[in-house]
Amino acid sequence: CFVLCIPGVGVEVNGAKRWLPLPGGFTLQPSELLKAGAILALAWLFERPSRRGNQSESVWVRRCRLGAIALVPLGALLIERQPDLGTAVVLTVILFAMLWLGGVRWTTVALLAAGALIAAIVFVHQEPYRLQRILSHDDRWNTAVSTAEGFQPVRAEVGIGMGGLAGQGIGMGLAKYVLPAATTDFVFVTIAEEGGFAGSLLVIGLLTAIVWRLFVLAARAPNRYASLVAAGTACWIGFQAALNLVMVSGMFPPIGVPLPFFSMGGSSLLALATGLGIVQAAITVGRKEDAQDAARGLRRRDGRARVPGSSYRVRCGFSRM
Repeated sequence: CFVLCIPGVGVEVNGAKRWLPLPGGFTLQPSELLKAGAILALAWLFERPSRRGNQSESVWVRRCRLGAIALVPLGALLIERQPDLGTAVVLTVILFAMLWLGGVRWTTVALLAAGALIAAIVFVHQEPYRLQRILSHDDRWNTAVSTAEGFQPVRAEVGIGMGGLAGQGIGMGLAKYVLPAATTDFVFVTIAEEGGFAGSLLVIGLLTAIVWRLFVLAARAPNRYASLVAAGTACWIGFQAALNLVMVSGMFPPIGVPLPFFSMGGSSLLALATGLGIVQAAITVGRKEDAQDAARGLRRRDGRARVPGSSYRVRCGFSRM
């Protein structure tokens, strides 16, 4: 995200410079990877005090931690300037989720949330098209609005409604030929139109199961770090999916957020796979450390393994049988 601020660096598409060119004609969106990176860094920062126990932190250490946390809203600010308000909103929600999971006081979180809300209002007023989308959203079915700002929401609602209970059939949908972002932000419209209500429930159920499983892993995690990583990833996927669904269904103006695991885009899928891989690695490493600690507790003072039946009481018990 910092590299994209350099003039002449990055690929610009439809007035937005969000991608870095890669060899072979591929592009990478760094803002997607920043979501997983923010969870990883914040979990590490909030996990460190538990290792020190009751030892108090020095003023310098606290300032370093606050400076590291401040890098996340700075990244969100740079993402918003690309412009990409949707990803900036998701990253900000990840920050607040990690603050809450990390045990930060509610008063501090509330003050930061008020500052983020004020910043969001300022960012919306800075770009005329954002404000126009919000003001015209309630009147999107008006003939004049439906051909301009309300084109995507109206076509999305029509496509979802055409799906019915069982859908039009795979490949028989028409919304994907009309919507500009039919394979990315509005991919759920095609799912609902071709799969119907049943297909929509299946997709929502799969995403809900992933989020639920991550929360279960967070509750059963072997240490605080793995728990924070799993819970933060669950909040990321859950909020992004919910924001995409309310946007596509017409409950919220279009904001440009992909549907996790279903929207087309290598950067988004790579970031999600990285997040799930980090969760799995954190839990696996934590369990290995617990097993090693348990093995150390089963060793004798001379370093030899304490095998079953080697103790004096066990041998005496067997001799009496």
